[in-house]
Amino acid sequence: MDMMKMILNIAILTFMTGSTMSFANSPGVLVLAHGVSGHSDEHGGGHGGHHPPREGTWEKTVRALVAEASIRGSFPVELAFGMWDRDSFQAGVDRLVARGATELRVVPLFISSYSMVIRAQHYLFGLREENPLWFDPGRISIPSVIAKVTFSPALNDSPELSEALGRRARELTENPALEELVLVAHGPVSDEDDELWLGDLRVHASRIGTGHLVHVITLRDDAPKEVRDEMTRRLREIVTGISSRGRTALVLPVLLAPGGIEAGLLERLKGLSYRYRGRMLAPDPSLVNWITRMTQEF
Repeated sequence: MDMMKMILNIAILTFMTGSTMSFANSPGVLVLAHGVSGHSDEHGGGHGGHHPPREGTWEKTVRALVAEASIRGSFPVELAFGMWDRDSFQAGVDRLVARGATELRVVPLFISSYSMVIRAQHYLFGLREENPLWFDPGRISIPSVIAKVTFSPALNDSPELSEALGRRARELTENPALEELVLVAHGPVSDEDDELWLGDLRVHASRIGTGHLVHVITLRDDAPKEVRDEMTRRLREIVTGISSRGRTALVLPVLLAPGGIEAGLLERLKGLSYRYRGRMLAPDPSLVNWITRMTQEF
């Protein structure tokens, strides 16, 4: 039987049976997102109890983002919640393999790559030898059919994140000549990582294009208390300084979806004058564009 007849017969068989076949280099995309996973939290790595937790606004928003990216893309896409939840990540990998994936592309839907969370994820997927955590979360079992594993950067200094921030800034603004914008991100634990976070935030500040003077700061909620207190002092100093100049501080959280640090942010700003709408970055078409681009590039 020549090659053309073989291909024709396979096509006819597939059409008649409704079956699909897996070929080499069939990518599957696993999007990782901070959120509930439904697995045990005994090590502090999960986000639920022994019963499946009720999803909040964060999870629903992220699911909508990933669903839209899945429609646009040409590869199967699965979503796994948790910072370093091995069971949640493993289930996502297994679902992709069941859908015919022979290559795994991991996309972390996080603001920054520069954190212990992302380093832990690299460890789980066997892309890093050293475990950065205070316990061993275990490793993902990569099925033998997966020939290649790649791990994309987080949002970092991506133009898509700049676009989303610019959109939210324009929603906040009334008169740029009388306003100053404050970008507030969660931030990491270490000083070294924090410099990298701030560097990316400054890139976004330069791209926003609303005509505001832009300040950038991280809250570093997971750092020691003295570090958190210092970041609170600096934030209040920025906002107070803007008010003293007769301008309005526009406080814009660099957060993907509700359910994160926004309550603590408002507590830190208690008693100060500022404008804050409480809308996070998602849902936003730019974030869907970023997920789609990551699935193609890595």
